[in-house]
Amino acid sequence: MPLKKDKDAWSTSGLKLLGKGEMGAAYKIDENTVLKVVNDKHERFSHADFERETMMQEIAACVGAGPEIFDKRENMIKMRLIETFKKDKPLTVKEQEGFVEMVARLVAIGMLHNDLHYGNVGKLPGAGSKIVLFDYGLAQLVPPPTDTLVYVQLVMAQLYTLVDNCNENNYNTFKAYCDEGNPVVDTIYGIRNNDAKTIAKLDRIRTEVQKSFLRCLPKSK
Repeated sequence: MPLKKDKDAWSTSGLKLLGKGEMGAAYKIDENTVLKVVNDKHERFSHADFERETMMQEIAACVGAGPEIFDKRENMIKMRLIETFKKDKPLTVKEQEGFVEMVARLVAIGMLHNDLHYGNVGKLPGAGSKIVLFDYGLAQLVPPPTDTLVYVQLVMAQLYTLVDNCNENNYNTFKAYCDEGNPVVDTIYGIRNNDAKTIAKLDRIRTEVQKSFLRCLPKSK
C-alpha cells in the first residue's frame, strides 16, 4: 500500500531525531522506516541533484545494494531504516564480505558509488543484518561492463576509494580495512594478482545481477 501524501504524513512532529547536519536531518518513523529531510535552503541544495541522488538510490536498491525508498516529495524521502557504523567499531569480516558484494553488485549494473567510506555503509536491522550502501550524491552511471576484466578492474577501483582512507591520520580508524587478511584488501590483491577464484566469485555476482536487473527497475510513473 502506498504511503499517504497528505501534509500530516510528512510531518516530523513527534518523531525521534536520529541525526542532523547542515544538509538535513533524519527521523525515525517506525522500526522499518526513516524520514530524511534535506535542507532545501542550503546553498548547495538543488532539486535536480536531489532527484538524481534518489534515482541512484532507487537503482541501487533494485539490485539489493541500497536501502529501499518507499516514497518521496520535494525535499523529503521515506526510506528503509538502516543502522550505521561508528569510527571505533569497524565492520566485521562477514560485514566486509557483504560490503565487497554490494560494491560488486553496483558495478555490475554500471554504477560507481565514488564516495565509499565507513560513514556511507550501513546494515538493515535484525538478525543476519544485510549490508547496504547509501549517500549516492557522487554516484555515476557507465555502461554495464560485459567484459570480465573491465568489470573486476572497476570493482577494484571502487574498493580503493575505501582503502584510500588508510593514511597515518586515519589508520587506527580504518585499519580493519587496510591490512592484509581482510575481505576488502584480499579482493584487491586477488584482482591485482589475477586470482582465478576471486575473479570467478565476482563474475558470478555480475552474471546474476545483470540477469535480474531489468526486472527490478523502478516502474515509470
